Amino acid sequence: MKDTNLQKGFTLIEAMVAITILVVAVAAPLTLAAQSLFAAYYAKDQTTAFYLAQEAIEMVRNKRDTNMLSFLSGQNTGWLDNIPVGTSFWADISNDTMVTCGATCLDSKLLHNGTFYNYQTGSPTRFGRSVLVTQNPSLTDEAIIAVTIEWKTGSFKERSFTLETRIYNWIPDQG
Repeated sequence: MKDTNLQKGFTLIEAMVAITILVVAVAAPLTLAAQSLFAAYYAKDQTTAFYLAQEAIEMVRNKRDTNMLSFLSGQNTGWLDNIPVGTSFWADISNDTMVTCGATCLDSKLLHNGTFYNYQTGSPTRFGRSVLVTQNPSLTDEAIIAVTIEWKTGSFKERSFTLETRIYNWIPDQG
């Protein structure tokens, strides 16, 4: 009878082992959830950065097409008129402006007004954007658009990429 009375409760070591197992069982999924959430924020920022670059390219294409349609309607318009060529600029889509900014383009972060990214109203974001259009010296009917986006997510180092494409003068005799 005496042996059964001695084993009624947990010993201190058994309690510590049980608590350790419980902590590990709870901490591992929480760590994975936190890492997954951070990866989702990073992926969201990377997707936003890509769309901001594509948006600037589309703005330049739209200006080129507007110039060409003006030329076809009888106006004396060059295919790259109203597009800063050879210098970096901000493409502010919501205000339909292209403002030269030189080497400081990426220093000014885009603002978000709840609907659009722009440079005039809204809350500061983590994204900087610089657009550079250069005319190909050997092919005068070709221009290269390079959009650089820079951003920082959380404690990661600052990230950037450049999206580049080419546009063409589809009316060959237009200057």
